[in-house]
Amino acid sequence: MAKLEPEICVPWRSDCAGQIFLDTGAEDGVRIGHFQGDAALAAYMVEIHNTLLAKITQSAG
Repeated sequence: MAKLEPEICVPWRSDCAGQIFLDTGAEDGVRIGHFQGDAALAAYMVEIHNTLLAKITQSAG
Protein backbone atom coordinates (compact mmCIF):
# COMPACT_ATOMS: atom_id res chain seq x y z
CA MET A 1 0.00 0.00 0.00
CA ALA A 2 1.30 3.45 -0.86
CA LYS A 3 2.27 5.77 1.97
CA LEU A 4 0.78 9.25 2.14
CA GLU A 5 2.72 12.13 3.62
CA PRO A 6 1.35 13.19 7.04
CA GLU A 7 0.37 16.68 5.90
CA ILE A 8 -2.05 15.29 3.31
CA CYS A 9 -3.49 12.45 5.40
CA VAL A 10 -6.85 14.18 5.57
CA PRO A 11 -9.74 13.93 3.12
CA TRP A 12 -9.72 16.18 0.09
CA ARG A 13 -12.58 18.01 -1.62
CA SER A 14 -12.92 19.68 -4.99
CA ASP A 15 -15.03 22.47 -6.41
CA CYS A 16 -16.70 23.20 -9.74
CA ALA A 17 -13.60 25.06 -10.96
CA GLY A 18 -11.38 21.97 -10.72
CA GLN A 19 -9.56 23.07 -7.57
CA ILE A 20 -8.62 20.56 -4.85
CA PHE A 21 -8.50 21.50 -1.18
CA LEU A 22 -7.62 19.82 2.09
CA ASP A 23 -11.01 19.12 3.67
CA THR A 24 -10.29 20.42 7.16
CA GLY A 25 -13.86 21.52 7.81
CA ALA A 26 -12.97 25.17 7.26
CA GLU A 27 -14.84 27.05 4.56
CA ASP A 28 -11.58 28.18 2.96
CA GLY A 29 -9.41 25.04 3.06
CA VAL A 30 -5.81 24.94 1.89
CA ARG A 31 -5.70 24.65 -1.91
CA ILE A 32 -3.39 21.84 -2.97
CA GLY A 33 -4.11 21.52 -6.67
CA HIS A 34 -5.93 22.88 -9.70
CA PHE A 35 -6.91 21.15 -12.92
CA GLN A 36 -7.56 24.36 -14.90
CA GLY A 37 -11.33 24.17 -14.86
CA ASP A 38 -11.59 20.39 -15.28
CA ALA A 39 -13.94 19.66 -12.38
CA ALA A 40 -14.48 16.04 -13.43
CA LEU A 41 -10.76 15.27 -13.28
CA ALA A 42 -10.42 17.03 -9.93
CA ALA A 43 -13.37 15.05 -8.54
CA TYR A 44 -11.80 11.81 -9.82
CA MET A 45 -8.46 12.58 -8.14
CA VAL A 46 -10.27 13.45 -4.89
CA GLU A 47 -12.14 10.13 -5.03
CA ILE A 48 -8.91 8.18 -5.59
CA HIS A 49 -7.17 9.98 -2.72
CA ASN A 50 -10.08 9.60 -0.29
CA THR A 51 -10.45 5.88 -1.14
CA LEU A 52 -6.73 5.28 -0.60
CA LEU A 53 -6.83 7.26 2.64
CA ALA A 54 -9.73 5.13 3.92
CA LYS A 55 -7.84 1.91 3.09
CA ILE A 56 -4.71 3.13 4.85
CA THR A 57 -6.73 4.20 7.88
CA GLN A 58 -8.50 0.81 8.04
CA SER A 59 -5.26 -1.17 7.78
CA ALA A 60 -3.59 0.98 10.46
CA GLY A 61 -6.52 0.62 12.88
